[in-house]
Order: sequence, then C-alpha cells, then structure tokens
Amino acid sequence: MKKAILLVFPVVAAWNLRAQLIDESFTRLLAGEPTDTTRVVLNVTVHHTEGIDYLDRSIPQGLELTSSEGSFLQPSSTSVAFSPGSTISSASRIYTNQPSGSTRILALLWYGWTEHRPGPWITARSVKDWFPGQTNILIGFARPHPQGTGTQYGWVRLERDTPNPSDIFWPDGREKRVAFWPAGSAVHPIPDRPIRAGEAPDLPQLTSEFLPASEGRPPRVRVQWPTGWDTMRLEQAADLSTPVLWTPVPEVMGASAELALPEDGQLFLRLVHVP
Repeated sequence: MKKAILLVFPVVAAWNLRAQLIDESFTRLLAGEPTDTTRVVLNVTVHHTEGIDYLDRSIPQGLELTSSEGSFLQPSSTSVAFSPGSTISSASRIYTNQPSGSTRILALLWYGWTEHRPGPWITARSVKDWFPGQTNILIGFARPHPQGTGTQYGWVRLERDTPNPSDIFWPDGREKRVAFWPAGSAVHPIPDRPIRAGEAPDLPQLTSEFLPASEGRPPRVRVQWPTGWDTMRLEQAADLSTPVLWTPVPEVMGASAELALPEDGQLFLRLVHVP
C-alpha cells in the first residue's frame, strides 16, 4: 500500500496546473501559413486539505471551452465519445450538460485519495470516471469559423495508460498515467465541412497532366481538383522566394485550368479558400 497512489499524476508536486492543447490550422490551404488557432483546454487542478495526520488530495479533470469558442458535440444521445473515423458535422448532437453559461465543460475524471502520516500511507478514497474502462477517447467540437462565416468542426484525442487506479505501475516501477492527457487534435480549415474523428481533414488535391506543344500552342499543363469546392481559388507564383507573390490564375473553368509551361519548367500553384 505504500506506493499505491503516490505518483499517479505528473502534477502531484504542483497544486494547480492547466495544460492547454493548441491546434494550428491553415486558413490558406497548402500555403504553409498558420494564422489560426483552435483552443481546447484540459484542466488538471489538484486540491488539497491538510490535517495533523493526513493529507487529502483530489483531481477534477475535464475539457473546457468558453461559450464564444464553441460547443462540444456527441455522436448520439447515448455516447459522448466519437468512434474512430465517424463523421463530426452539423448532424452531430450538441453536448448539453453544461454547468455554467459562460464555460462549456465536459467532465472526464474525478479522483481523490488520502495520505496518512507518518509514512506516507496512501489509500484511494473515491473515483468518478465518466469514461470507465477506456484508455482512448475522441471528443468532437464545433466553433465559429475564425474568418467570421460558417462553422468549423474538429476533434481532440485523449489517452491514458490505464483506467484502473489500483494498477498504476509498470513492471519497471514507472507510474502509469491514470488521468487522460491530450494526444492529438485537428480542425477542418474550410467552414461547414465535416471531419472524421481521429483523422486529418479531407482537402481538395491538385492533379496535373502535361500537354505537349501542338497546333502552334506551347507546352502546357492541365491541373484539376475535385468538384464541389466552390470556395477554392487557384493561385500561381513565379517562384517561392520570400515574400512569395501569389496571384489568381485567370480563365479557370470549373475545377480545372490550363497554363502555359514557363521556359524553365517551374510552375507553382496552390488552392486557397476564399470566404
């Protein structure tokens, strides 16, 4: 019993810890310009009450969003976590168990224990686990798109080593992680587009075809991308030297365009979301 709960959490030595999970998405697709962030806060706060011969500690853990930043979602009325690959979209349910009007909180774990003295002699007091038996969970969320139009959908993945607080040590003596911890996240940079839980967003990809010179026309390249992406604009640049000058490609027909191939054979193109 002497080592039962002592080092379950990496935050035992600190009374208050807020770990912020930051995800950077791209408002200009394929441009490499991270200009937008989505914030999902994982709260891990250690509370303590000290007596003459004991020290009570407890850890409430949950995900947090302010109301202005969005809402947590759930796939059905009986499940909060999304299964891998399932769709997070406008069809998902809004998580409504909100204890506060200004902050949206999704509870994950409440765990308390007592350290008796001298010793310390440590005993588990109580555990409230909202995801019992699970070591991986995928939580979906929706928020106003940072460009001011539409909704942005995303997910956050949380992991822990064990859901059993009484089995907290690996064979080599290292502590297992009983509390959930961020392991990944993603948002769809295009407004109102669904995203699959645990996966990167589906984005339109350019494909190219070389067209040799014919009938007095110089060598050309034809580029195409999937239909249905009406907010995408094709842009070109002469080179990628900083600062890169991108200009719209004229005479785009639907989801394709033909461009004369420069003498040096270098052609730089990208698709950009235009709200």
